[in-house]
Amino acid sequence: MDVINAMGGATLAQRTKSESVEAGLNDNAADINDDIDDGNDDIDDGNGDTNEQYLPFRNVRDFFARVNACTEETFFVFSPVSAADYEALLKSRDRRGQKFQMDLWDGTQLWITTHASGLHETLHGHLDDKILLQVASMGLCDDWKRVGTTTFTAGAGGSGGEGDSSRKPVSQRPLPAMWPTLVIEGGYSQSLRKLRHKARWWLQESNFEVKIVLIAKCLRTSKTILVEKWVGIPPLAQISPPNVTTRAQQQRLNMQGQGWGLVPGKAQTVTIRPIPGVDPRQTSTPNSFQVVRSPLVLEFSLLFLRQPGAGEGNVSLGAQAFQSFAASIWQDVE
Repeated sequence: MDVINAMGGATLAQRTKSESVEAGLNDNAADINDDIDDGNDDIDDGNGDTNEQYLPFRNVRDFFARVNACTEETFFVFSPVSAADYEALLKSRDRRGQKFQMDLWDGTQLWITTHASGLHETLHGHLDDKILLQVASMGLCDDWKRVGTTTFTAGAGGSGGEGDSSRKPVSQRPLPAMWPTLVIEGGYSQSLRKLRHKARWWLQESNFEVKIVLIAKCLRTSKTILVEKWVGIPPLAQISPPNVTTRAQQQRLNMQGQGWGLVPGKAQTVTIRPIPGVDPRQTSTPNSFQVVRSPLVLEFSLLFLRQPGAGEGNVSLGAQAFQSFAASIWQDVE
């Protein structure tokens, strides 16, 4: 597993804790989109939608004993974990030939997913495949390099992340230390809140060198799949009306006052649910699902860092793509 000290990013260790909270990197902070109605206010992770365990970190041997004792997909949060502990764990994991993903947040918490299920892999891999097919139809397959789960670290003692699926245009970013332009994170055992934290991290820690983050979450309790698109937005881009200031809007005002050019923002949410009366566990064909707020558009200029030429354009995933996506997901739900 490659560990990359990423180029062009900033580090949370160089900012104050209050700035991290205002940026939405703290799980208890307001989402910068809290004032935006995305039609999903009634959706939250229920007990049946997550399998998270919070454990103290003692040492490398104890860590692997706990992880190896796990027999199903589980999302672990270990703390406190230092940057030195993180490096030791990465080396030990790779030496053991184990494949689970590890992310270090704020130099204190280690998040890992063990025994990733087929459903987890489908949540990010299916979207990656759909995007690759459209890129290939433009003749750009060779330029759209898979970055995979390469570990990117943002500054000494800061944090490190491994995307489930990620890619970049090798013509524009040829060096291994250059960030991907697209990251996809899937969530089965981890909560939607944790996935949103990851989206913010990729955008902000890369100084928005990462252009688009997609997160996909399967909510079994409500039989809903959410796909969210996160990008960098101007702090004041969504303040309306001008004389009303909500908590989230004030958050953006504070960031602009500190000179922040962009903040992580949720640009779009696609919701996929079974049509009324259909149990997706029993019937998981594409026409069993209804899709709200498609197509999902990924701008060519953000993916490839240039304007499109002849035969090139935005990647667009419409309702049919998400219906087949949902069918694949529910085929893996036990």
